[in-house]
Amino acid sequence: MRILLLFSSALFFFSLNAFAQHWEDVVGGVHGRYEGEPPEVSSIVSDSIHHLLYVGGIFDSAGDVQSRNLAFWNGTRWISSEAQFGYGAYINIITAMILFHDTLIFAGPYGVGRWIDTTYGAPVTPQLTGVTSLAIFHDTLFAGKNSAVYQYTGETWKLIGKFEANSVSPEIHSMAVYNDQLIVGGLFRTIDKVSCNNIASWDGKAWHPLGGGTRWSVSSLEGTVYSLASYKGELYAAGSFDTAGDVHCYDIARWNGSKWDSVGPKTICGNTYTMVANDSFLYVGGGLFGVDQYCKILRVGKWDGANWYNLNLDIDLDVYSVAFFDDELYAAGRFYLLNDTTAHGIVKYVNDIATTVVPIMTEKLKIFPNLTNDYFSVNNPIQQAARLFISDIYGRIVKSMILSSSSNNTKVDVRDLTIGTYLVTLQTALTRTSQKLVITTK
Repeated sequence: MRILLLFSSALFFFSLNAFAQHWEDVVGGVHGRYEGEPPEVSSIVSDSIHHLLYVGGIFDSAGDVQSRNLAFWNGTRWISSEAQFGYGAYINIITAMILFHDTLIFAGPYGVGRWIDTTYGAPVTPQLTGVTSLAIFHDTLFAGKNSAVYQYTGETWKLIGKFEANSVSPEIHSMAVYNDQLIVGGLFRTIDKVSCNNIASWDGKAWHPLGGGTRWSVSSLEGTVYSLASYKGELYAAGSFDTAGDVHCYDIARWNGSKWDSVGPKTICGNTYTMVANDSFLYVGGGLFGVDQYCKILRVGKWDGANWYNLNLDIDLDVYSVAFFDDELYAAGRFYLLNDTTAHGIVKYVNDIATTVVPIMTEKLKIFPNLTNDYFSVNNPIQQAARLFISDIYGRIVKSMILSSSSNNTKVDVRDLTIGTYLVTLQTALTRTSQKLVITTK
């Protein structure tokens, strides 16, 4: 009986994924500051704790509410970031955002600030201007801007790396954490005099190259890295290059900790500006164009470790950020047309069936302990086969499994998860219950 239940549950969830899907506008989207000007969304961040999708960039309104440069989507409606300010006050242009515990950190040309839920926090002082990328490493905030990376000590910004390029100004486009190291990608040749070619790692004390970095083999182009992501134990780097280390590749490559490898046959054409791992796939987005048997991904696609799949986002310009919110994929960037109809800056990928709201159980899921560094145990209160998944504060699923109706004191291994706050959810087609989990120092 237990085997039958597990099989039936797995079949049910597979069937959900088998429905045809399409992209659609997010209730009016966001709107540019001037008539005829497309909005520009540089970053979207999912907050599973406060159940909000933060949307930041350069725009004037969201849906039918004025909300300049920062807006909140709760799954059904837009919420303005200007409601608590006096007349005329608003958040300046946003170029990067990240969650730090329960706080949104946002940055742009004019400085770095904090936001908690839908309440403005305070600027991160002293102000650091011109920030293009943010990361959390060893429970500390890091910021990248043009030619340098800084660490926030709680009182000041400490310079930890100075970049140099050849004939152009250096650029920092992305930061990520992999194998307990801070990874920085962009356009540069050296960092603190260490030759690294567009990608480098920092172990908390010194900078190191990653196998020769990235480059173009037969042109004067520099081999820029635009986005970074960790997926299935490997670091993925995407951008504009055809060589990583000594391996030929097609604008995207993967690093296993000691050497570079290509990512399948030629499939991606154009710049990949964003990547996010969720459940069993790596999702990519950018200025990707699908035109022939070699260029198969149109704006957004996904990779399962062996094969590419085109998600066919037919918009007029580019995708800058992708994220998951309420188990749905959102894509945002600079565009105002979707399949030749209007779509302003942000869209979501949905099933071609009537949307059913899954009711949330009033009783919280019970896990013990909910403060751990190795394992926790869970019972199945739903009394039918259900999917258990763990998502990080961005809403990305990092672990999942199927529990049968008789599952009792199931032990879940979380030793592979990094320190931080997570949400453990148990869900069927008819109900859902969740509980917060905190991973402590190993």
